[in-house]
Amino acid sequence: MKSSYWHYFLLAGILLVSALLRFSNLALSPLWLDEVYTAIFSLGQGFANVPRNQFFPISTIDSIFTLNPKSCHQIAQFVITQDNHPPLFFCGLHLWLKMISGLDIPLTWGLRALPALLGVGQIGIIYAFNRVAFSPAAGLMGAALMAVSPFHVYLSQEARHYTAPMLCVSLALLGLIQIGNHLKQAKIQPWLWLAWLFVNVVGFYTHYFFLLATVAQVATLLLWMIGHRSVLKRRHWMTAGLTIATLLVSYLPWLPTLIDHMGRPETNWLALSRTTWPDYISPIYQELAGWIIMVIALPIERQPLWIIIPMGLLMVIFFGWLMQAAYGRLRRLGHDPKTRLSTHMLLSFTGFVLLQFLAIIYVFGKDLSLAPRYNFVYYPAFCALLGASLVKNSHWQRWSAPFSENLHVRQWLPLVIGGISCIFVIFNLSLTNLTPYNSKYLVDEIALSPTPQIFLMPYEGDTEIALGLSLIWEIDSRDNLQSTPIDWAFLSQPVLDDTASNRLKQTVPRMKSALTEERFDLWLLGFRWQPSDFPASLQVLGQGQDAFRCQTEPDNFSSATLPHQRYRCSPEP
Repeated sequence: MKSSYWHYFLLAGILLVSALLRFSNLALSPLWLDEVYTAIFSLGQGFANVPRNQFFPISTIDSIFTLNPKSCHQIAQFVITQDNHPPLFFCGLHLWLKMISGLDIPLTWGLRALPALLGVGQIGIIYAFNRVAFSPAAGLMGAALMAVSPFHVYLSQEARHYTAPMLCVSLALLGLIQIGNHLKQAKIQPWLWLAWLFVNVVGFYTHYFFLLATVAQVATLLLWMIGHRSVLKRRHWMTAGLTIATLLVSYLPWLPTLIDHMGRPETNWLALSRTTWPDYISPIYQELAGWIIMVIALPIERQPLWIIIPMGLLMVIFFGWLMQAAYGRLRRLGHDPKTRLSTHMLLSFTGFVLLQFLAIIYVFGKDLSLAPRYNFVYYPAFCALLGASLVKNSHWQRWSAPFSENLHVRQWLPLVIGGISCIFVIFNLSLTNLTPYNSKYLVDEIALSPTPQIFLMPYEGDTEIALGLSLIWEIDSRDNLQSTPIDWAFLSQPVLDDTASNRLKQTVPRMKSALTEERFDLWLLGFRWQPSDFPASLQVLGQGQDAFRCQTEPDNFSSATLPHQRYRCSPEP
């Protein structure tokens, strides 16, 4: 087999493996809180269609999670008023759902299929990037590392807008490297600047954090131009200035919405704790943990200590070995005239992103390290550098020998460990803590009770509504709960009694459950409630004038998924 054929055969195999990993068990996990937001907007529904202050059977969810064709402008209005993200991804997913609406596939699979497809597409982009920036061999290694990255597989299997802006980051960096190469030769390619501008605009309207990538790109470009000003002409500076100014102008229409979204309460969970000195250093090691799961993720969540400790140590040791193996080669790439520009630009870009992370954490008090998924901003650069630093010779034009003859321990071991980690991820054995409001665990508890049940969930905003919908979705999908009568109610904030010792009045007014059974269970769900916030008893009205007294039982409080308390209800005498 000719060497060029072998090269592209390997690339095809990498893309196939990446697709298998990202589409395996795609509908295994229930929709969690953030994915419900995606579903509601992408289906063209919005939260206004959710019944409130009344009991309703959980079968009502069928009408809520139904495709309602809308225009992108209408979906953008939902996002502006009910969310804190830009609208482009939701519009694209809405078009995708309309395109596949005739297929007999689960909604969960349909919602996650587009991010998974974009994730596979990014494998091809990172190959092209590393091929241009370093070598064909580096292209294959970068693509292979991303294909078996547990972090990337995890993000690709979520019905969220992370693979889309991450793909844009990869394309933008490819454009940035090409612009740098042309400037080094005192050339200007207008189409290249326009393409770079377009990708950065699309990225911003896909996810706000892409703005961090844009700032890092602009800072990297200007820093490089200042360092090479002796070879640049006035027209080069004018082209760069005009492009950057156009980029800023393109963001202005959405700037008021961005400012409004930054102040929404949905971002309060990122507040940096400043109680003790460990609170100040925790973002550092949390960010390091985010780097580790880019290459290895073993099952340490919800495990006993005798598993957590050795698995955690193994992850740290492996990551340390991998960084040590890559460090020396990375230094040589930085000194090689043929790869110096690419290496320095990627390192500069990553450094500027991390500086912005630190500023947001320590200046603005928003701890981004709490959510490792936000590392998508610089992950493509991390993967590209790691891939380039692990190949034996950065100037190989092709891999002409069999795969095993070209790979050394420092090359094949990360691929094997990454592949094993991905298996853990797709079977929900690893990275499960990255979805803290997973409804599965609470519904497992609910399924143990065969008696009729009603659920009462007080809410202050759409976050509680979305969390409740994720629970309803999972309950409705369980075969062992299909024959159990279940009612649900979202209780608005004015009914809550904040002046009393308990947060909820003992009598639930104005709402009547359709349940006619003499005895049933009531589940009170309190988002971020404390045990003391749950009253010892509740009164619920049934049909007619029937009243039921609901009494809690000892040890019935739990915080799985969200704090909740179960009550036993029976007719009042």
